[in-house]
Amino acid sequence: MKRSKLVIDIGAYGWCHKQWQGHFYPEELPRHWQFDYYSNQFRTVIIPASEALVMSVRQIDQLLEDLDEQFEFVIAIPERSEERRVGKECRSRWSPYH
Repeated sequence: MKRSKLVIDIGAYGWCHKQWQGHFYPEELPRHWQFDYYSNQFRTVIIPASEALVMSVRQIDQLLEDLDEQFEFVIAIPERSEERRVGKECRSRWSPYH
């Protein structure tokens, strides 16, 4: 029996971390280039549902503009039942990009 290929994606919880400047990101890299830099190092990023929900279509389009087709956004949906609504709203907002 042939095994299917196992794929493990590694990514971070967001890409805007002040403490990464000068360590992961080059010191001189402008903040607005951080996502481009990040997406060339990793193929996945985790975004909290609360942040994904408030992103405008324009912001989402800008993020997707130069990405490799294999790059994945993972929306982290909280476990608390009152926040499940946020997950449903994120799914409807991001579904055109799926």
